[in-house]
Amino acid sequence: MSISQTVKAADYYIMGSFVEGQEWTKLDGKIMESVGNNKYSQTYQCETTGKYCFRFAGGDLPYQMCPYQSSYELTKASPSYGVSYTNQEGKANNYFFVNMESGKAYTFTFDDSNKTVACKVSGSSTTPTENYAKFYLLGSMNDWKGTDYPFTTTDNVSYTCTLSGKSGLLYFKPKSSADGTWLAPGGSNAYITTEYQSTTAGNGAWMLKASSDKTYTITLDCSNAATPKIKYTEEGGGTVTPPTPPTPSGENPIANRKYSEGYYLVGNFFNFDGDTINYNDAVFKFKQQKDDAEGNAVYMLEIPATLTARAQVMSVDATRTPVAVYGPGEVLAINTLLFLLVQIIKPQLLEFRI
Repeated sequence: MSISQTVKAADYYIMGSFVEGQEWTKLDGKIMESVGNNKYSQTYQCETTGKYCFRFAGGDLPYQMCPYQSSYELTKASPSYGVSYTNQEGKANNYFFVNMESGKAYTFTFDDSNKTVACKVSGSSTTPTENYAKFYLLGSMNDWKGTDYPFTTTDNVSYTCTLSGKSGLLYFKPKSSADGTWLAPGGSNAYITTEYQSTTAGNGAWMLKASSDKTYTITLDCSNAATPKIKYTEEGGGTVTPPTPPTPSGENPIANRKYSEGYYLVGNFFNFDGDTINYNDAVFKFKQQKDDAEGNAVYMLEIPATLTARAQVMSVDATRTPVAVYGPGEVLAINTLLFLLVQIIKPQLLEFRI
């Protein structure tokens, strides 16, 4: 013979009133529905616009659940609010309130395990507008501070924040602007995925390997205030820049180049140069290095190629005008041009090192 026992869920309800001074009654005359895991919920379809003041009650408690301050607008809780009790000193008259609008639905939740409450709004008699809501994304991309990555919402249930132009491994958490709660994996760092995962107040950060050519949308789902969820989606990436059509043989694709002050290696490196040195369209510019032990300026140029060409060094002044050309004084073979050092020993005298 076996004996089984069913434990009935506790009866919790919302006591309140739209009219100040009026006797408080159960919201809509109903109790909250048990949704499992010691959580309770009630959705109220509002038909009266006004300020609704209330507390949570029931569960055989001889007192009611209220905020720590004298009054608190519950829709600002992100994602939920830890309750106090009217039997505690100085809290007998504390209450929650919601500024209700006719035509909207208000979902109240109570988590008996964590003793937290919440209220989410949905629906509207008018077209919803986008609001900057109760969360900001903070992380390694903004030094964990600032408000440059706000979440937006149209229904106070689903919140989105967009990241673009970021690369590398990002660490971040959504932060509530109402009560400062950080929404984390809850324990240690974890990668955000394209499927919803639970997020809660706690330790650790969400991680995302980002690519600068993609746009990432972080989404928070707060349809159940007691167990918000997070995921991401991505767009872009994978695009390939089409190749530049080849320049017909014999045409110069870099004609009329604009120079800057410094030294260039000029020569007949390209097919369009022919057999003569091209002084008009130099592309190889020397980079200045650290001065040598005697204080002489040193410049270096690297060309990772094997070629045969005539070459000289051309200097350009501050007006971007070529002013002088330097050569060895005789024809010298430099067929494998791995690097070329130019050392200015004194004005108008250059030393070449291959």
